[in-house]
Order: sequence, then structure tokens, then C-alpha cells
Amino acid sequence: SVYTSYTCGGTQRVPYDTQDEVACAVLNRLGEALGPTFTYVYFGEYDAMCHDNGTGHELAVRSLQSIDAELSKLRELAGDRGRIAITADHGLVDIPKENRRLIEENDPLVELLVAPPSGEARTPYFHVGEGKERRFHQEFMERYEGLYALLTPDEAEEMRLFGPDKLANAARSRLGTYIGLASMD
Repeated sequence: SVYTSYTCGGTQRVPYDTQDEVACAVLNRLGEALGPTFTYVYFGEYDAMCHDNGTGHELAVRSLQSIDAELSKLRELAGDRGRIAITADHGLVDIPKENRRLIEENDPLVELLVAPPSGEARTPYFHVGEGKERRFHQEFMERYEGLYALLTPDEAEEMRLFGPDKLANAARSRLGTYIGLASMD
């Protein structure tokens, strides 16, 4: 995916067409490694399926069962040559359609941005045009007060929302001018 390409930062990638190919690709990587190595596997089909249909949808559940079987097979075949850590990029929380707040291309808020909102729906990042920060903040909060908090990267760093260390310059630039934090109420 575009996301995977971006986050890989130029490192070697090995594409796969089916989940069945994942264990084989990872085992080949372990076999070729001359020392400690890290292999990131992204199950894009499952991620998209959960976004489109929800995590409890029959197809998503079957896909997750298939992933679980592949990871079990990989763990068995890798033995003590590797460890598996599993994470989710957005917690796999379903948000009902009536609770979604999207800023579409024709929204007046977009005119204040230098790029479309990035991040994800519960924590969008807004890259506001120079000199338009106050207006964006005011209009956003008038519309979404109680639904979102709007923080600067400095405020998020001070609150340690991205961990205990200072934000790297590359991370800070990706966060933009404001970070929207959705209310969990």
C-alpha cells in the first residue's frame, strides 16, 4: 500500500499476494539474515476489510482466523530464530457511520489547509496554511467542540502522547499544525 511504502522509508520490501505467502517470505528473510533483523508484515486486505465492513463482519472474522493460522504456522516454523509482536494501527475500533466526522474536499475548512487531513479519523493531522491557524482553530472548534480536542504538536509532546521522548523532526513535520483527538464519550 501507499502507507506501507511511505513508512518503510526506503527499506527492502517483499510483496505478497496471499496470506499463505507471508510465512514463507518471513522465513526466507530469517534464513538470509546475517544478524539480528526486523521484519514488518502488514495485512492490508484485513485492514481495509475492517474499515469497510467493521471488525465483527463475517469476512473480517474469517480473515483474522486465517491470519492467526498463518502466524501460528510461522511461529512453529521459526522456532527460536524469531519473535512475533502483533499490533494494530488504530485499535480496530468500529465507529458507527452516524458518529463519523469527515472533512470532505469541498469543505470550507479544507481551504485553510496546505494538504488534505492525514493521520486517521480519530486522530487527524491538519497542516494549516501560514497565518490561517487562528481561523482554522476557531472554525474547527465551533463545529466539533465536545467531539474533538485540538492540540499542537508541542502540546501533544508535553502530554507525552507519542511517548516519553521528544518528537523527532520528521515525526513533528508529519503531525502538521494541529492534531485532532476524538472524544471517546
